[in-house]
Amino acid sequence: MGAADALSPGAAAALRRLVKADDPAGAVRLADDLLGDGEFGGARAVLDEAGRRWPADRRVAIRRLELDLRYKRFDEFDAVLARAVEQHPTSALLRMLEARRYEATYDFEAAVTAYQEAARLRPDDAEPVVRGTRALRALGRNVDALAWAREAIAHHEDSSLHAAAGYALIGQGKPDEAAEAFRRAHRLQPDWGPWLDDLAGALMLAERWKEAVRIAVRSLQQSARNERAWTVYAVGHQHLGDDRRAEQGYKNALKCARVPSRAQGNYGMWLSRQPGRELEAHRLLSAALEAHPEWEEAHQALDRVRDAAS
Repeated sequence: MGAADALSPGAAAALRRLVKADDPAGAVRLADDLLGDGEFGGARAVLDEAGRRWPADRRVAIRRLELDLRYKRFDEFDAVLARAVEQHPTSALLRMLEARRYEATYDFEAAVTAYQEAARLRPDDAEPVVRGTRALRALGRNVDALAWAREAIAHHEDSSLHAAAGYALIGQGKPDEAAEAFRRAHRLQPDWGPWLDDLAGALMLAERWKEAVRIAVRSLQQSARNERAWTVYAVGHQHLGDDRRAEQGYKNALKCARVPSRAQGNYGMWLSRQPGRELEAHRLLSAALEAHPEWEEAHQALDRVRDAAS
């Protein structure tokens, strides 16, 4: 079936004009417009035809790969990628797409290899390293992830590389060192709130409650609707013995949560230790466990509530 057979008359006419004008970039824009209108088949037909007309055009190949990855058409992806790499062997972006394809099928070893190749081709870009260290952490290789992040930091300072080191240190059970990594990330990019949240989380894991609360408050000053920051605020005050502020934090975390199940569980676990509030705790913990049946701490809290009510 030719491209025109899967297209509306208007799109088919537009594609013919683009082919006549030798305009592969225009074909990519046409495909994007069709995707925006929800016409996946039409977009794929345009890109198939563009691939035949302009087999050496990297923009066409990349958009076809992105589309196949989005819709998990892995056989088509592999065929297009093989041709594209043959045409553009030094393209780091192609290797990044290859790595994402492996991640989508949970082949993290292959993903690491592809990210390493992308980093070799683009040594001043932090993204392949950041994504590659994430794949290493998925394999439990936190030591290797930390070594790669630090090697990249030695070549160029980047906030996301320091954060990648922090995540690897968390995976090694070193929250104090992770906190320093996240602190450096924040210093390099102070307007990026997630680094503050990561710092607060690391301080919480290190049981440095006062510092964790202080950083959570700074994060909330940037964005008051921040579930992560409110959770750290709540846990910190809980351990500091301030139940009023702890409950305020748990309530606000629940209000801010896009997906409420974790916030329900955290609030429910706190309530399970408050005399006379067993019904509230039971409702929240039951809802949380519907979404996260593997959450052992929530199960223990629910058992505690049931024992208190019996």
